[in-house]
Amino acid sequence: MGTGLVFLMLAGLAVGPTSAVAAASCSGDYYLVRGTAFIKVDGGSRSTVAHLPGLVNALGYARDQGLFYGISGSRIVTVDPSGHLVNRGPAPQGLQSAYVGTVAGHSWYLRRTYDLFVVEVDPQAPGYLSVTRRVQLQSNPSLGDWDRNPGDGDLYGVDGSGGTAKLTRVDPGSGAVTTTPLPSSVWHGTYGAVAIDNGVLHALLNQTGRLYHIPLSNPTAVTWTDIGFFPVNSDAARCLPASPPPPPPPPPPPSPSPSPSPSRSPAPAPAPLPPRADPPAPSPSPKPTPSPVRLEKSTPPPAFRPLPKPSPKLPVTLTFLTAALIPAIIAAGRGAVRIRRR
Repeated sequence: MGTGLVFLMLAGLAVGPTSAVAAASCSGDYYLVRGTAFIKVDGGSRSTVAHLPGLVNALGYARDQGLFYGISGSRIVTVDPSGHLVNRGPAPQGLQSAYVGTVAGHSWYLRRTYDLFVVEVDPQAPGYLSVTRRVQLQSNPSLGDWDRNPGDGDLYGVDGSGGTAKLTRVDPGSGAVTTTPLPSSVWHGTYGAVAIDNGVLHALLNQTGRLYHIPLSNPTAVTWTDIGFFPVNSDAARCLPASPPPPPPPPPPPSPSPSPSPSRSPAPAPAPLPPRADPPAPSPSPKPTPSPVRLEKSTPPPAFRPLPKPSPKLPVTLTFLTAALIPAIIAAGRGAVRIRRR
């Protein structure tokens, strides 16, 4: 950045492919360029790492290379965390005075007044360090730095001019610029270093050394910390501590070695079954002995006795009776005849 502190909230150990010194790891400290001094800031302590051959502005950190890209006069330079500077050649036309910059992926977003430039920083690309896109901004905000939000792809910074600090958003595709007033606790001035991490914009006010933390989803919920010194009239960048490489996946659990099959002892021959005893023949059911029927001796009927034949001769009494009745019967018959005749 032009006048102020520029830092990048980046993670990951980056190794530069263009220089042996670029293999130096980024420890997560701040790196300032104050004049020509390349200074490492670790918490409240500062140490000069190297003296650069000239002023460097518009710093941006390319994580995958472990290098800071910047503009020094009319040249593009790279600086590694040990302070080793490499001249990469002339800056494209119009970028000699650029002072706002950030790197996202292989794109270096630079600004000069109303113009936004995108420069290719992939060393393997045919257009390395050439302008791939140029967009005219719809207004000219007073930004000392910006950073790209991975969430929406837009560029954010803090405009501290006019007595009121404003959160500023730039659409790199259309050049649209929108602003949101910040609480009065965010002082006006020059914010020369900003970085976005997990949806929070961290903005450093050059005049006080106060670092503000502004949630992009709720800009009124601002907090701040003090870095312990005034980085006035300086330019800088910060790379976060290298994230340790992801641990290798745990080795697959050893496949359980097959349990040795227990030696099978021959099964003991089954004990011979005792001879099957034939069931005893069922004893025949005793035949019921019929109770002897006691026969009563029946008294034989009396022997048939033929009736005595009547005697051919009537008894004397019957004979006498018959002889007496016959004349009476005849007399009665005669009387009856007489009556009829009358």
